[in-house]
Amino acid sequence: MNKLFVTAVLALVLVQLVAADSCTTLTIDTTTPYTTLTTGTSAVITATLSSSSSSCTANINLVSLGRNTGSALAVSDPATGVYSGVTVTTSGVQKTFTVSAGTADVYDYYVAAGTSQSTGAALTYVAPSTLVVDSASSPTSVTNSSAGQTFYVNAIITNPQANNIATSYAYSYNGSYFSPVGDPTSSSSLTVNALSSRTLGWLVNITAGYSGSKSLSLNLGDSTGAFTTNVTYNATPTPTPTPTPTPAPTTGVTTGTAGSGSTNSNVTIITATPTPAPTLAGSEGSVLVATPAPGEVTPKPVGTAVPAAAQVAVRKVSALQAMIDAAVTKGVDVSEARELLTRANAFVEQGKYAEAEMLLAQAEALLNEKVSVTAAPVELPKIGGFDILPVIILVAVILVAGVGIAMMRKKD
Repeated sequence: MNKLFVTAVLALVLVQLVAADSCTTLTIDTTTPYTTLTTGTSAVITATLSSSSSSCTANINLVSLGRNTGSALAVSDPATGVYSGVTVTTSGVQKTFTVSAGTADVYDYYVAAGTSQSTGAALTYVAPSTLVVDSASSPTSVTNSSAGQTFYVNAIITNPQANNIATSYAYSYNGSYFSPVGDPTSSSSLTVNALSSRTLGWLVNITAGYSGSKSLSLNLGDSTGAFTTNVTYNATPTPTPTPTPTPAPTTGVTTGTAGSGSTNSNVTIITATPTPAPTLAGSEGSVLVATPAPGEVTPKPVGTAVPAAAQVAVRKVSALQAMIDAAVTKGVDVSEARELLTRANAFVEQGKYAEAEMLLAQAEALLNEKVSVTAAPVELPKIGGFDILPVIILVAVILVAGVGIAMMRKKD
């Protein structure tokens, strides 16, 4: 009796397994928008399956193997790594696999279903450090006096390889104290074309004071700190000097530096308590007003929202940087345009967005002019160093004269 029961159970299991994967002849194709990615960046592999004759049921799974590591791609979707009991028809069905890798390697893969499999393909994962991050076009100094002030961060991501590279990125910051405006602060797939650059830029608003130092970092793939800005805020008021009979108003002044060609920048912020302005003698209710010295930035109210004009200016700065990068590849002298960009950045920091846009427009016009001038003019060939243009003109004149004489004789 027991033997009969065991035999019946095994038969039932066998029937279910056969029913779960009844496909024998399938056509399977795979596609993915990327072939080279940074570690930690996800890729989506799309498999298209179709049956040659009638509908069937199959389990669909992705098979992969690293050429050097011997490890497989990590599949995050589907969670189990397998689509079970999928009905495949003659018109076809699509399934996607979201994969990633934490180790740089070339990963061969194929999709299998029933007794069929797709043609093998490969994904190449490289270290995020393959992409070079530079902040050379960011301001070399940032002046801030209190919460509500801003500074500009400009990161250039360059791909030195001969193939496109896709990377995820995230601009990491503490939202309680900073509010960046500009490019998206994160993306699951930023493509940097071969031998070219992409620029990311943000106008960062300091929204509240704090103690100690805070960092803002650009992270690529699964790496952190590809570009970092350290901002130190000194919440302790600066001691005021012994007052004189007619003391001058004291304003907060801060100094700092931001990375120039490096991947780290430092901004120091020191707040000072203004000295009460004295009342004018004999003029009740009138007060002396302190005028900021040249180069000083007038403090903004705490928590001031970044105006729409600032967002427009930041986007135009990023667009101009992209134009400069493209012009460099064409051998155009961009020194003047870079100087205008630096000055425009300074105006953006000061909130002078109209002045910044004027400089950006000048730089754009300058670049367009230089690119058009750089185009090589067409030259007529020379024989032995002798310009043949006069000879061509002389021959043309003789031919025209000959035709005229022939027509006159014909009339006679």
